Amino acid sequence: MPHDISALMDGELDGHSAQTAIARLESKEDLRDSWATYHLIGDALRQEVAIAMDLTPQVTERLAAEPTVLAPRRRRIADRMKVGALSLAASLAAIAIVAWVMVQNAQDRQQEQLAAARSAIAAKPVSLPVTQQLNDYLIAHQEYSPSTAIQGVAPYVRTVADSQREARR
Repeated sequence: MPHDISALMDGELDGHSAQTAIARLESKEDLRDSWATYHLIGDALRQEVAIAMDLTPQVTERLAAEPTVLAPRRRRIADRMKVGALSLAASLAAIAIVAWVMVQNAQDRQQEQLAAARSAIAAKPVSLPVTQQLNDYLIAHQEYSPSTAIQGVAPYVRTVADSQREARR
């Protein structure tokens, strides 16, 4: 029968054979589907625009029949390593920037303090009387002095020696 449908489409059947083929097409749905398929193939070969068919019900039905996948897609190990490496690089860059800003600020503050100290020293000369009260103050705060070049017990030895000298006078 498919041969008869193709011959009917091409106009190769005589009148009686054509009526018989048309009667079969009217009675059988699968033959009508073949008729539509042959016409679609012919249109595609001739590159003609096909009549728009409403495929919505068929697509909806097939989509409903497909299983639903609820599991997320697995990440590859390379993706995880890439994300980890980028995170590490960003963290190191942030630390480097913060450290650089801190060092710059510390240097600026040191220079400002040094300039202020120099201007204060140049502004007024210091003349302090050497008394027992001043010596006691210096002895008590000697450990906090940044100018002490001698470390350990040696500064205290000198202080004790000076205290004994003052007591003899």
